[in-house]
Amino acid sequence: ARAASRPSAPPPRPIARQAAMGAEEEEEIKEYGVGTGLLESGAKERATFTLDDDDEEVGGGGRARGQKLPPSSSAAPGIPYAHVTFVEIAKQFAVLGWTAFGGPAAHIATFERVFVSSKSWLSSQVFTEFLALGQCVSGPTSTQMAFAIGVVKKGTMGGLLSGSMFLHPGFILMSILGAATGGALGRPSALVRALVAGFTAVAIALVAGAAAGLGKKVCQDKVTTCILTVSAAVCLYSKAAFVMPLLMLVGGAVTLVAYRKKDFAAEDRAEGGDIKSLGLTTRQGGILLAVWVSLLSILLIVVAATKGHLWGPLSWFSTFYTAGSLIFGGGQVLLPLLLDQMTSEGTCGDPTQCPALMTEDQFYAGLAAAQSMPGPLFNFSAYLGAVIAHNAGYWSFFGTLVCWVGLFAPGIMLIFGVLPFWGTFRRFPLYKRALPGINSAAVGLIFTAVFRMTFQAHEQSPFPKASTSIGVLSFTAVQHLGVPAPVAVIAGGCLGMLAHAARLH
Repeated sequence: ARAASRPSAPPPRPIARQAAMGAEEEEEIKEYGVGTGLLESGAKERATFTLDDDDEEVGGGGRARGQKLPPSSSAAPGIPYAHVTFVEIAKQFAVLGWTAFGGPAAHIATFERVFVSSKSWLSSQVFTEFLALGQCVSGPTSTQMAFAIGVVKKGTMGGLLSGSMFLHPGFILMSILGAATGGALGRPSALVRALVAGFTAVAIALVAGAAAGLGKKVCQDKVTTCILTVSAAVCLYSKAAFVMPLLMLVGGAVTLVAYRKKDFAAEDRAEGGDIKSLGLTTRQGGILLAVWVSLLSILLIVVAATKGHLWGPLSWFSTFYTAGSLIFGGGQVLLPLLLDQMTSEGTCGDPTQCPALMTEDQFYAGLAAAQSMPGPLFNFSAYLGAVIAHNAGYWSFFGTLVCWVGLFAPGIMLIFGVLPFWGTFRRFPLYKRALPGINSAAVGLIFTAVFRMTFQAHEQSPFPKASTSIGVLSFTAVQHLGVPAPVAVIAGGCLGMLAHAARLH
C-alpha cells in the first residue's frame, strides 16, 4: 500500500528532448564556462540561484529596503552568475590593485577578463553599460567601474570595498614616494625603465584581448560593427574630451532608428541576473548628486571672490575637486590641466605671495613614477599633495589626503549617485534600442587604446622590438594558454629586465 501511494517517478525525457538539452548545456559551457545544469559533483541537475538575506537589507550592503530593482534584475534562468561575498570582493580587487598596470584601458581589459569571462560576476551587456556610463560622467572610468561592480554585487558597502581595495596600493606607494622624496626625484634608472617597458607590453596585450572579446559580443551585425569602427577611427584622430560622449550619443541614435522594429522582450528575460543591488535609492542618489553640484558651485564662487588669497589647503582641495568634476576622458586629459595649475604662479598678482605649487621637474618626476605604479593614474594626486604640502611647510600626508580626496571624490560621488537612475532608465524601450549603439561606440575606445598604447610604447621603450615581441607572447599566453593576467604581468617585467641585460633592440 505504501509503495502504491508513493508518487511515481517522472517519465524519462524523450530522446530528442535529451539531445536538445545536451546541446543547450554545451552552448552554455562555451559562452559562460559552466553549464547551468552541471554542478561541481557532476550530477546533471537544474541549479536554483537565490539572493541571501543580506542582499535585501541596508545593513548587508544590498539595496535599501523599499527600493525596487528593474524587472530584469531577478535571477535569469539558465545564466549561472556567481554568488559573491565581501571576502571575495576584497580578495579580487586587492589583487587587481597591486597588479593592474598600464592605465585605464588595461584595467578595463583586466576587469572584463576576470569578472565577465572568468568569474561570471557580470554579463557582457552590463559590463559594457558600465563602460559607457563611465565615459558619460566625469572622473576616472576604470575606478568608477571598480566601484560599480561592487555595488551591483553587494550594494553600497560592496562598492566601497571594491573601490578602496583597487585604489589603496597606488595611493600608499605614491604617498610614501612623495613624502620620502619631497619631489626630489631623479630620472628612473635603466633597469626600472626596462621593467616598466615589460609591464606595458603585457598591458597592451591584455587590452587587445579585451577589445577582441568585447567586440565579438557587442557587434552582432553590420550596424554595430560600423559604429564601433567609426568610433575607433574618430577617437584615434581626435583626443578632445567631448568626442567620446558625442560618439556614444550618435551611436545610440543610429540603433534607435535601425532597431525601431526589434522586439527586446526575449533579451529582457535572459539578462539581468548579475544585478543584485543598485546601492542607494533614487532619492539618496539625487541628494548625493545635489551635494556634488553644490560643493562645486561653492568652491568656484569662493575662489573667484577671494581672488587667489584663499587658505592654502582649501585652495588645493578646490583645484583638485574642480578638475575631478569637469574632466572627461581620464588621466591623460587631466595631466595638461594639472601641469598648468601646479607650475603656474597664483592669481593674486604677487609672485611672492602666490608662488607656483611645485616646479616642472618635480611634476614630471612624479608623473614618471606614477605611470610605473599599479592602479589608476589619478593616484598621482597623492604624490602631488605630498610635494605641495612639503613646499608649503605642511605635513606631507595632510597634503596627500586633501588632494587625493579632492580629485577622486567627484567621480565616486557621481557613480554612486547615477547608478540608481541607471537601474531605472535601462528598462525604457528607447534606452534598450539605443544601447547597442552606445555600447559599440564605447568599445571602440578600447580599440583606440590598443593603437595609441602600441605607438606610445614603441616610442618610449628602451627596446621597441623586444617590447613588441613580449606583447605578442603575452597575448597568446593569456588569451589562448590560460595564463593568469597577474602572472603574465610579472613575467613581462622579468622579460623586460632580461631584454635590458641582453642589450636587445
